[in-house]
Amino acid sequence: MKTVLLVMGVVLLLVGIASAEKYVQVDYSGQNSDQISHAKPDIGKTFLLMKIIIANHGYEDIYTNPNYFSVRVNNVTCSYDASSHYLDDIGLPILNINAHLRNGGMVLGFLVFQIPANTSRYELIYNDHRDKNVRYSHLS
Repeated sequence: MKTVLLVMGVVLLLVGIASAEKYVQVDYSGQNSDQISHAKPDIGKTFLLMKIIIANHGYEDIYTNPNYFSVRVNNVTCSYDASSHYLDDIGLPILNINAHLRNGGMVLGFLVFQIPANTSRYELIYNDHRDKNVRYSHLS
């Protein structure tokens, strides 16, 4: 009887490990700004300074290239803005360009987007063009 219970326990453990869900966790928050270092947004737009924390849970590796991030505002998708490269000037780290996050890895950084002025609702999108389960959480 003990052998049967031990075997059943091992099988349940292996099934649990095999079925552990892989996912990418993306936590983010944003703040509007009318200037990043010496850069100013286009007329009718504002900068959205986005804090991003991305973590790999179960994938062999994921990539954090800024081109894989966009913001959706009023059904319009906006790519990250080149003014992100001025974040160092104001003491903020840009999201690590081309970082390879191994399973269990996490990175924090910032990106800048230009969005329509007076916008308060937005959605961050991460897409590395590989099929990933991505979970989002808007930080307070």
